[in-house]
Amino acid sequence: MNRHFVYAVQKRESSRYEGYYFMKKEGARAWIGSPYGDEDLTLHTLGGRVQGPVEDNLSLTTEWAYPFGKRGDFNQSAYGGYAYLTYNLNPEKKMNVMGGFNLLSGDDPSTDDNEGWNPIFSRWPKWSELYIYSQVMETVRGRHKVAYWTNTFSPYVKYNMNVTPNISMQACYYHLQSLQDASFWNPGAMCAATNFITKMGILVAIVDSLVLAWGLPLFFKGGTAIFFGLCASAFLPIFLGGLYLKNISKAAALWSFASGFIVSFF
Repeated sequence: MNRHFVYAVQKRESSRYEGYYFMKKEGARAWIGSPYGDEDLTLHTLGGRVQGPVEDNLSLTTEWAYPFGKRGDFNQSAYGGYAYLTYNLNPEKKMNVMGGFNLLSGDDPSTDDNEGWNPIFSRWPKWSELYIYSQVMETVRGRHKVAYWTNTFSPYVKYNMNVTPNISMQACYYHLQSLQDASFWNPGAMCAATNFITKMGILVAIVDSLVLAWGLPLFFKGGTAIFFGLCASAFLPIFLGGLYLKNISKAAALWSFASGFIVSFF
């Protein structure tokens, strides 16, 4: 994979303007779980970002990009971006309300070209390491791709506040939906049962996070100290040995891990 880019920034008083161009090339490769091979991709992306005040206590941030190019014999063109407004209720406590949306184009099933958004750099977990697997329902020319963010529209609202100098609170609501039919390349994938399982999994994760957060001072205070102590004792000598010793052996690394873990644990 090859990447090249040009990035420009301009600041004016309280506003900031950014523009960029990225070029990415990906070689052909077989895709696990797909009868198709991946074609060579050449992708050019033009984009820009604007951030600045609209009026007192109200600011706007927006960014949009237009990727275009070819994957094999097919044209690739898409669009994506986000926009949100921030209203400061109490600057001293950093209390504000935000409202906006994220948008990534999806592949139009009525054309031979690919209009779906292509992640330029990486596949971002965003909300959690588990939610990315819901993206497997999205397929690109018959290929399932974990954490491949595309075909997404998500309006949202957020409320932020600093409760104390060391504690901040955030409440947010996201509504997630697709722009194109996600089941076009895999009929039946977005069935009711799969949707129900995904929603229940997310609900369980949210409840579990709330329970753990509620017991944070009691549960994690000692547990975190023990965990980091075990990690430091088991892994840190191996890391240092790998950095500064040229002839460290596998057996030495394993004995270092075992002895550090046992001594720290007991």
